[in-house]
Amino acid sequence: MYRMRPKQKAYDRHLKKTGEFGCPFCEIDDPKLNPQGTNILEETEHCLVIENIFSYDAWEGRKVTEHLLAIPKRHTHSLGDLTPEERVEMMDLFCKYEAADYNMYSRAPGSGARSHVHLHTHFIKTAGGPPRHLTYTRKPYSLIINW
Repeated sequence: MYRMRPKQKAYDRHLKKTGEFGCPFCEIDDPKLNPQGTNILEETEHCLVIENIFSYDAWEGRKVTEHLLAIPKRHTHSLGDLTPEERVEMMDLFCKYEAADYNMYSRAPGSGARSHVHLHTHFIKTAGGPPRHLTYTRKPYSLIINW
């Protein structure tokens, strides 16, 4: 999974600027944490599905056409921390989006690559075949992809 350099730099600036304000998933309507606003696509009693404002550009070597996030409304760190009711709702969302051809991805609570401690699962839709050309420069986010 990769973001093109301009989007990755914007994401890094956003994390640096908002890191002291709290959890962007708990305070979904806070303009300091989510200055671009949040597009809530689906809401259940315990969960939200939102558009990722810093979506990936490539997933498994394919172009990302849609990147959503499933998040519990209650601040929690892992699936194991969810109540039985919250788990059922999350699994229902997983089943619904998997059936609609979304890939699902979630990092473990102890992952060094996890940018927010609030549990969130990526729903990623891709299109087309693999790229014709990939160029890696220095860091993974400095990736050039030609489809």
